[in-house]
Amino acid sequence: MAARREKPINLGSAAFRNRMRLELLIRLPQFQKEAVAIRQQFNIPSSGIITDEQMANWQRALNEKEDNLKFGNQLEQLGRKFKLPYHLINLFGDGLRAYILKNKIVPPVYNFVIEHQPKSGEVDYLSIKTFALLDKEEIKLALNDLKNLQKLYFSKETTLPIRSRKQFKRDLVIFDKLIKRIGNPVRRKDYLPSSFLVIAKKSGTYSPKKLRGLEKEYKKDVVIRYNQVTAREIAKELKTTAGAVGNAFKRIKKLIKQWFDIDINGQQ
Repeated sequence: MAARREKPINLGSAAFRNRMRLELLIRLPQFQKEAVAIRQQFNIPSSGIITDEQMANWQRALNEKEDNLKFGNQLEQLGRKFKLPYHLINLFGDGLRAYILKNKIVPPVYNFVIEHQPKSGEVDYLSIKTFALLDKEEIKLALNDLKNLQKLYFSKETTLPIRSRKQFKRDLVIFDKLIKRIGNPVRRKDYLPSSFLVIAKKSGTYSPKKLRGLEKEYKKDVVIRYNQVTAREIAKELKTTAGAVGNAFKRIKKLIKQWFDIDINGQQ
């Protein structure tokens, strides 16, 4: 699908060159002979189709005869015979098609379009398609259009500034170590601090059996909490700081969220 400009910025260069080409073309007897033959073949008045109603009736008749493809092929052959670029032949409503159907010269304003492939409200790609040699003005316009459409269709997350490869590789090492904690999250709510056990013993409200159960649960939670690699341990291994380890993990989590819309709920 092509994104075309609605309001031309400058009708100079490209549009004028395209008009010059068409103006010269229609003055060639060889071309006029071919154009007249196509109009006669497809019941197009020599003065052109003027009103929208006439166009609708003509199109309906063409559809009934299933001649759409045949008409398009005839235009294609005519355009190629006289060395016309693609957009002077095939852009609907412009160029050769406009002259044959409406007897009007409607030059394409630009020699390029920005193509995009829709995908669920976004796009798969954006590309500049050029039909002729662009001058400096057109190159500037094309790049500006591309820049604006990128902002419109591509989220910022897909164009994040790339950090150094070395840092990214180290971030991945840190992430691989810390991600193991996600599968066995710390049970914070059930964690029993040692001070609680002391108070429980002194209160006399818990039976010896209950106290033994609390102590067992406490030790279990301590194992769950500390039997994991810590940011300090990783920092020591990589000769960096615990803060740097935490920041690396945050960066990777952010990328995963932005690129894949997945939340990594791990501890840092």
